[in-house]
Amino acid sequence: MKQQAFALAALLAFLAGARADDEPPPCPVAAVDLFRTQSWEPPPPPPPPPPPPQAPPLPFVYLGQMESGKSISLFLAQQQRTLIVHAGETIDGTYQIEAVTPSLATFTYLPLGQRQQLPLRTAP
Repeated sequence: MKQQAFALAALLAFLAGARADDEPPPCPVAAVDLFRTQSWEPPPPPPPPPPPPQAPPLPFVYLGQMESGKSISLFLAQQQRTLIVHAGETIDGTYQIEAVTPSLATFTYLPLGQRQQLPLRTAP
């Protein structure tokens, strides 16, 4: 009986020392959301990679051409400028003229290394 009285006295002393504004001790087990939604569907596929960069449209308008021997000079307009160019030349460090035939000019857009073609109108 003495032990029960001692245990009861210890419990009362413990309860008397605890106040209402005391926070309970932290729970040693992490909180888990027992009612979280769960889907058995597979995750959506990742988005497709962006398309590779493309060269902008050629900024040149064909004005005409002049043949002298085996060389063809092209007359091109670019905004407010008129250009006279030949195969092998570079325009503004951006376009290189690879080849010129009477019906087609081939350019390389240097930042991307992409080839582009400009059809040349010839007189019938």
